[in-house]
Amino acid sequence: MRISLIVGAGLLWSLSQYSAAWQLTVEPQTNAPAQISVLNQETLQNVKVYLVWFNLDTESVQSWTMDKGWQKDLIPIANQTFTDVQPFVAEAVAQVPETCQTQAQCFLALVAISPEGDVLNTEHWQASTVFPLTQRASQARLPSQQFFLSAGANSADFLYREEEKAGLSEPTAVPTAEAAPPSADSSEGSQAETEKPDIFRLVGQRLYYANSQAQKFQIIDVSDPRAPRLHSETRLQGMPQELYVLADRVILLQNDYRDNRNGTRLVVLQPNANGTMQTLQEMTLPGHFVESRRRDHMLYVVMNSFTENPEPATDVVTTEGETVEPAIMPCLGCGVAQNLVVTALAVGQDGRLTQQAQVTLNGYGAKLAIFTDYLVLITDNPNDWRTQQIQLFDLRQAEPLVRLPLIQVPGRVPSEFHVSVKEDLLRVVYGPSDRNDGSSLAVFKITNQNITLLGQVDKIAPGEDLFATRFVDDKAYVVTYERTDPLWVIDLSVPSAPKIVGELHVPGWSEKLFFHQDRLFAVGIHDVPLPEEGDISVRRVAMSLFDVSNPTNPTLINRVVPLEGQMKWNYSPALEDERALLLDWTQEYAALPIQSWETGSHYLQVVSFNDGQLRDAGQVSTPINLQRSLALNDSTLVGLGNQALLTVQWGQGQAKTLAELELAAQLTWLKRHNGELWAAAYGDQGLYRVSRYAESDLNRPVQSFTVGKGYESLLLAEGQAVFYNRHPLAIQTVNMATGAVSAPRVLETEKEIYAYPYWWQRSAGFVAGGAFHVAQMTGEVDRGGVPCKGAEICILPVLDVVAEPQTMLPEQWVLHSWTLSGDSQVTRSIPGEPVAFTASGALLTQEMTAQGQMQVNVLQLTASAASLRDSLAINCDFYQTQVQWNNEALWVHCSGEPRYYIQPPSENEESARLSRFTLQQGRLTASGEWTFTASQLSQVSGDMVFLHRGGYGYYPMAKPAMLMEDAAVRGFPPMWGGCEVWQVVGENSKHLVKTLDYCPDPNASVVTSDGLLTAQGFAGIEAVKW
Repeated sequence: MRISLIVGAGLLWSLSQYSAAWQLTVEPQTNAPAQISVLNQETLQNVKVYLVWFNLDTESVQSWTMDKGWQKDLIPIANQTFTDVQPFVAEAVAQVPETCQTQAQCFLALVAISPEGDVLNTEHWQASTVFPLTQRASQARLPSQQFFLSAGANSADFLYREEEKAGLSEPTAVPTAEAAPPSADSSEGSQAETEKPDIFRLVGQRLYYANSQAQKFQIIDVSDPRAPRLHSETRLQGMPQELYVLADRVILLQNDYRDNRNGTRLVVLQPNANGTMQTLQEMTLPGHFVESRRRDHMLYVVMNSFTENPEPATDVVTTEGETVEPAIMPCLGCGVAQNLVVTALAVGQDGRLTQQAQVTLNGYGAKLAIFTDYLVLITDNPNDWRTQQIQLFDLRQAEPLVRLPLIQVPGRVPSEFHVSVKEDLLRVVYGPSDRNDGSSLAVFKITNQNITLLGQVDKIAPGEDLFATRFVDDKAYVVTYERTDPLWVIDLSVPSAPKIVGELHVPGWSEKLFFHQDRLFAVGIHDVPLPEEGDISVRRVAMSLFDVSNPTNPTLINRVVPLEGQMKWNYSPALEDERALLLDWTQEYAALPIQSWETGSHYLQVVSFNDGQLRDAGQVSTPINLQRSLALNDSTLVGLGNQALLTVQWGQGQAKTLAELELAAQLTWLKRHNGELWAAAYGDQGLYRVSRYAESDLNRPVQSFTVGKGYESLLLAEGQAVFYNRHPLAIQTVNMATGAVSAPRVLETEKEIYAYPYWWQRSAGFVAGGAFHVAQMTGEVDRGGVPCKGAEICILPVLDVVAEPQTMLPEQWVLHSWTLSGDSQVTRSIPGEPVAFTASGALLTQEMTAQGQMQVNVLQLTASAASLRDSLAINCDFYQTQVQWNNEALWVHCSGEPRYYIQPPSENEESARLSRFTLQQGRLTASGEWTFTASQLSQVSGDMVFLHRGGYGYYPMAKPAMLMEDAAVRGFPPMWGGCEVWQVVGENSKHLVKTLDYCPDPNASVVTSDGLLTAQGFAGIEAVKW
């Protein structure tokens, strides 16, 4: 039988036949590391010998050599081949290089192979032994292992079952930066396993991905880095935020923002025989999902919720050592408060979830940390914005959520990394509500069900803000910042008297710290400009390496600032979420995504520190924002984003992209053109691709055209797809027959943008007559005879007193036109803002009359001017009128009512009027009129009319008791609205077709013969049937 599993530095070991001639023994020593002894029971000829120490959790490896002792590499004990190894009794050869915690999986391996053999291929082993060094390691089952412990019958849940279920191997952890405060800080000897989930997991050669924007769970085959492929995907009802992979099942935690009552959705998926997934279980929880943690077979899920009666806290402990009564702040005016709901869910052996307990807490702004025996929840204090609360749950008890006394700190705890539980001690670093007071570190003692303040150090860097913190054993590393970045080292060996022992000042600041042996790796911001940049403000992502071997004298080894000099400002998601950083201490490299809104560019940056110093190991430009990166092997990385997956080669010269796989297109634009369905995808900088879809298959486009950058909007007309920006004006075209993409054209220079007279408003773009058109309102505006000239800005009041005589502000609209095939430009004066071009080439505009009413104009364009053909005054207030051109008819909707209501209008009160006008011989002629309940026009498509009822909704000012009827909406007044879809018939008949929750975006929807198609962003195109 062959068993395959991932061990060591992520390498594949396979078990086959080999000799067990080697034996290892490990003997504890007094005041010294344990002694390793070796014996041999058989004669071995022509072999190379390896003695290796490795940690499965951190994937670190060390090899012992006869001349240099332990080395951080996989190398034989000597460069020579041993020609004749005779049996020998046990001999002491070395000491164990590192001490492992009980929860770690540490091993020793002694292996003999042929001179030409590969030590990583067990078929080449001639003799071998693997010796576990901890209790947990002894429960593993590795090739050549010679010591074992069993978990016991009481621990036989499905998390530790045998491998090879439904064709899937047991998932293995992906090496990333420390994702949560390490469990080693907790009580020694405990066997509980904790986990902070992520949005992906590498299972064998398949990448499991919770694609939040696409609302999909995707499985990606990465066996060939040059040709990754989407294996399968599962559509979800919510936006997945986290995933767990337990045995062969996947648990996805989602947010469904459409549901204010039960907005947290959980789904459990299990594999089919073909490797796709099917739903095993679905459930909902109250409120919107925040985050979760796992301890063995129990999940702890935190949600934001509006509830009426949060459970009162137990006693409250303060940093002054006082114990006070808890207080709950009521929601003034609505009787409710924003609270946090903590739910404990047990994962059964069949993979199904069962709710075990639920607690509601008064607070908001949750940060969650888990330790072996405690769950820690940090929240804002609703009773005092200057303080925060820390709620501990004792996970050792029979009940899942046993609360300890609440702790209040007078300041802010920035993240989960600012708290740590070590045995019975809770250590907390918090910044003050008044920065002049400085930050503080407090140590609390946990005794049974009580918490008492044991010791603290305060006034750390008065006047500075608190940034990164990392607890390591009896040390705390703390970063503050004002103009420089002090790194403080705090000794916690005497919990009742913590003290600062070291300090280092460097430029900028660190947001995240990671520790290994005597090194700190930091991700932060470098805010010092280059000498040639002068005195400018810069904020650039930086990675730093510190030597903290001497706690009293920490030193900066060096810092790498990627893209320095190329941009002033950039950002990385790793500054806020440590899971965005790939940090491999064993292979001594790190990778993280960087993005810049200043330049609109995105990168995956790799740094190496294999020679003891940080160095730039390469970067690749990426077409999208990346969320995560992971390693496939020593020289291949994966960059993962909502829209695409990239494989990247590094370490072999210049880093380069090997392949790109689209995972989802963010469809935000949808139109029917010449009878065909077209959708456009939106990237980080705008619309960049237009695709044709068959209505029989809305998942995959039939044809696509891509331009090299993103644009604000898109037009399809006259056989062209015209992408355009309005500021500055720029276009790029695609010939839809040939697919030819033009070069980008900038239609206005920097000087023209800021030339006087300034433009105050710019219209949407239009394509007609082989030209691109856009209009803008310019000129000198006048109020009360006072002109605005030069650099002055006229600030117009939002509200005027109606009784006072008003001076109208004249508007000057100018239509600019550029031919699509050349650079010629024509400027025409037009009356008002363009509405549409008709099929005959006429231009319709809208403007406000001197009486404040709507007027629509019909113009015919000549080579150099716009000629007015007709003007139609609408007896309706300009701001209460919506005008659209559709199906060669002008639709004018007059709501006739204010947009805000004290109460909903009567269902029988039809005060809104919809009129239709057709263009006959250049004149607008009435051809139909319908009345509706007060509403706003969303769109007209053919004879289908979409009306949003109620404008912006109503807010009941009386009868507050009405708000008490439904706790799910407390805190928000009920909104009157929705969308009605009407079919208009003849000249005045109508019937209601459908009522929707909201009116679709006219630029992202298409009406079909039996329903509606809408572009739903990453979720793709969705169909609604009438």
